[in-house]
Amino acid sequence: ALAGARAVHNRLNPPTVIVPPEYEMISLKPSGLSSWKIKYRKKSGGSWQMMTIGRNYRSMSGGWEFHWD
Repeated sequence: ALAGARAVHNRLNPPTVIVPPEYEMISLKPSGLSSWKIKYRKKSGGSWQMMTIGRNYRSMSGGWEFHWD
């Protein structure tokens, strides 16, 4: 039951994502108990990319920032 509650808490508390100016975020989806999948691509075009972040992530190189409630 605890794992289920954590998964629900994770789904209901998405991070605020600061996206670098040259990128656009396509989607932000919960993944498991404490992770989120971010699908993104360059604004100039090209194929999309995916990253998975956990609740302990605060930033990534290139200007990505993640703010958690």
